[in-house]
Order: sequence, then C-alpha cells, then structure tokens
Amino acid sequence: MNGKVSRLRFGDLLFLGGLICYILGGMMLAPFHGDEATIIYMSKDWYRVSSLQTLPTVFYRDKINDPRQSDEQEFRLQNGVVSKYAIGMIASLLGQPIDAMNDPWFWGADYSDNLAHGHLPHPVVLLAARFSSTMMLILSAALVFRIGWSLRGRWAAWTATFVYATLPSVLLNGRRGMFEGATLLGVALVIYAALVMAQRQNKYPARRLWLDWILFGLACGFGVAAKHSLLIIVVPAFIVLLATNWRSMGHWLTLVVAGLVALALFLLLNPAWWTAPLKVPGVVARLRQGVLQAQIEIFGGYQNSQDRIAALARYPLGSAQYFEDKQNWYAWIGDQISRYENSHLGGIDWNIWPAYLLGIAGLIALFRRHTSKDILFAGISMFAALALLLATPLPWQRYYLLLAASWAVVLGIGADTLRRLADTVLAGRSSGARK
Repeated sequence: MNGKVSRLRFGDLLFLGGLICYILGGMMLAPFHGDEATIIYMSKDWYRVSSLQTLPTVFYRDKINDPRQSDEQEFRLQNGVVSKYAIGMIASLLGQPIDAMNDPWFWGADYSDNLAHGHLPHPVVLLAARFSSTMMLILSAALVFRIGWSLRGRWAAWTATFVYATLPSVLLNGRRGMFEGATLLGVALVIYAALVMAQRQNKYPARRLWLDWILFGLACGFGVAAKHSLLIIVVPAFIVLLATNWRSMGHWLTLVVAGLVALALFLLLNPAWWTAPLKVPGVVARLRQGVLQAQIEIFGGYQNSQDRIAALARYPLGSAQYFEDKQNWYAWIGDQISRYENSHLGGIDWNIWPAYLLGIAGLIALFRRHTSKDILFAGISMFAALALLLATPLPWQRYYLLLAASWAVVLGIGADTLRRLADTVLAGRSSGARK
C-alpha cells in the first residue's frame, strides 16, 4: 500500500514538474507588451522602500510640483505592489542598480520612438521581471492542483492544473513582467486558504483556529496588495465563511482578526498609504475611474450585454490577446508573435465545445453537493463572475484572468464527474454480466 501511495505521489510530482518546465520554456518567448516597461519602471520603488533613507520618498503627498514624481505617485497609488517589488528584488539580486530601470512606455508614440528614448527594458531587467512573474504563475498552478484535490481528488486536480497551465491567456500574461503573475497567485492563494478554513471550521472550535485565520488574513492581504481588483475574490470568501457559522461569537472574533491581519499586511506593503490612510482610498478610486473612463473613450467599450456575458468564458479559456490598443503591434512585434506561436509553448485554445460540456458537468456537480467547500468555491466564483460582468467596461482579456483558476477547477470537477459516472456504468454492466 505504501509503495502504491509513493508511486502516486511521484506521479503527481512528475506531472507538476512537466507543467513547470512547459511554463518556464516559453517565458522569454512571450511577445513584449508596453506595460512591462511601465511596471519595470515602477519597480524602482523596491529600491526606495528597502532603504530607510529613501523610504519617505514613496509617502503620499497632496501637492507635487515635479511632473515625473506626480506620475510616479499616480502609478504607485492605483496599482498593486507585489509585482514591482518582486521585479526590483530579483533585478537587484542580479546586480542591477535603480538606474538600470527603464522609463515607462509612452503610448502616444510607436515602438521605434519608445526604443529610441530608452523605454524598452534592458535584457537582464526584462529577465528579472519575467522570471519573478513566471515563478508566481508556477506557484499559482501548484495551488490550483491543491484546490482541485481538496474539492474532488486526484482526477480533478490533474485536469484542473493541466487546463490552467495550458490556458493561452494565463501563459502569455503570467509569463510577462506585469501584474498578472502576482494576480494569479493571489487568486489561487485566497481560494485555497478559504477552502482550508471552510473544512477546518466545521471540525474544530474557533479557539483552535486562530493561526488558520491569521494565515487566511495574510493570503487576503497579499491578494489585494497584488491587485486591488482581488477584492471580488476576498469579499465573497469572507461572506461565505461568515454565513456558514454566523451563530458562533468565537467565529465572529476570528473573522475580525483575519480582516485586521489582511488590512495590516496590505498597509505594510503600501507605505504610500501610511501618511494619509483615510484619504488615499478616495484618491485611488478617483484615479482608477479616470483611467477606465479614458480607456473607454480611446478604445471603446462593450456595445451589448451578449458580448459581456460571452467574455466571461471566452477570454479566460480562449486564444491569447497579444495587445489591447489599436496601434499596429503586429508590424512591430509580429516576428515575436510568430516565434511564440510556432514554439508550441503558447498553450491550448480551450474555447471549444468539449470544454464547455466539461464545464456544464462540473457546474452541475458543484451545485448538487452542499458541502461547505463546494458552497464556498461556488460562492467565490459566482460573485467574481457577476462583478466582472457588471464592472468590466472593456473587452480586454487580462481583466478576466481572475476567473481562470475557477474555470480550470470547474473543468476538473467536470472531468472527475464524468469519470465517476463511467465507473458506475461499467460497474453496473459488470454486475449484470455476472448475474
């Protein structure tokens, strides 16, 4: 028995190892995106916050006369911090000083102008950016494996992880030196930590779960620090965990502790908030609204509800969207796109009818069972999908990556459900034949 278990575990490790090699294989082949330059530029904050002498330079200021510093503050407030810290840390470990970080991408100019003005990242810095993001993508894939296992076992875990690690949108954006690697890790981390809590809170009294709640709070704080939009994952996780055991006063207290831990970690990672923690949220909301409005005016938003609904499945599961703006990127990086696609490391287009059949089977199985973990996972996924449906103004694939892990796990549950159904049918036929 122990030998069989060891072989199964070795098989799991071999499977995950193969997917890790696949993800890493396409890391430097991923076509360039202008946002990589901007986020690398933002990684200068790592050098500032890692020194007590320069730390005050990232604090919020009401009035800034220098336009460059004003732009830096806007970038700092309206975006997550995990990616830029990871890029800066890896770059510094590779011996790159703060001056090696390029300037942000200028979207009003073409590729050659940005290249001429030093906006294209140095190869070593780009390597640091992509390696940091790709490693977080790999960790998220390992967590998707654990989520699938927690909900249905090995079959669901293998299928979910294979789908997730071959989604073109996940691979392209997770490999790039942008926010998506940290975002994908944050989503998977919050869902897994919430599932652990859902399982344990029904077995043990609240006084024995303090450490678990603290870890859950840390996961949530990390997630929101990675990207503010992860609130659509964190909020339903808290709500469902509360709803499943709301009569317990100890449960309420531990939930409050988790919330405070999440807030504390978020603030710790965002020193820009320290000098005006009550004012900055309003500033952030105003800046984000301004950016979205400008994007809608320039690029155009959705024209009908049908496109919004279809996007919830099409963008996470479908082919990669290499760029979002209307400039002629194919003329600039067409050779990069061709090399990436010809490498066969760009993933599998899962926007096909067999995948939707698996998804339907997975959704039916998910809603037929009423365990605390199933309810929690369904609640998080439905809330996130509804929030994206209502709040996403643009047909941009990156906005829908928050659903990638959920979709992959649903397909994994569907595959496990069909396997169990096939086993039942075969067992019935075998029993009938013996009679």
